[in-house]
Amino acid sequence: MDGRVAVRGLVPFGQADAEVFYGREFVTARLVATLAQRQGEPGPLVVTGASGVGKSSLPRAGLIPAIGRGELSPAARDWPRVLIEQPAADPMPRLATRLAGLAGLPAPGVLAALRERPSQAHLLMRQAVEADAHWRGLADDPGGRLLLIIDQFEMIFQQRLDEQSAFIAALLGR
Repeated sequence: MDGRVAVRGLVPFGQADAEVFYGREFVTARLVATLAQRQGEPGPLVVTGASGVGKSSLPRAGLIPAIGRGELSPAARDWPRVLIEQPAADPMPRLATRLAGLAGLPAPGVLAALRERPSQAHLLMRQAVEADAHWRGLADDPGGRLLLIIDQFEMIFQQRLDEQSAFIAALLGR
């Protein structure tokens, strides 16, 4: 090293940066504990904060690696993790392609199903979790979950109202 220091600016930390994601251990542990308390409950967990405080880095370099280490539970190490960034551009197609990839289904069919019946998205998510476990040779775990992280969720409000409503309905299973 020549003594120069790289400046990250507002670039979020990623999973590969977990070893240098210092100073957020307490926040990461609180997030893992909150998820542990809510494991059996439906619905999203929302992380909020001011711009630039690390909301994008926390799931990438804190939460996902912590779950991978088994800090949520030993079974959770094998849960599929899906990250959707900046959902303002085509949120439903992004969700559909991620679920289709996990479930081994054609993305156009998944997108059509999500748009037609967003309240049934939980069934596609369940199928994706089970298919992912099967293809990775993992034991059938009826308690397996999908960890779906939507970074910069607030951007969804740049969409038309019908697209916003459908995306939110899909996430909530309503």
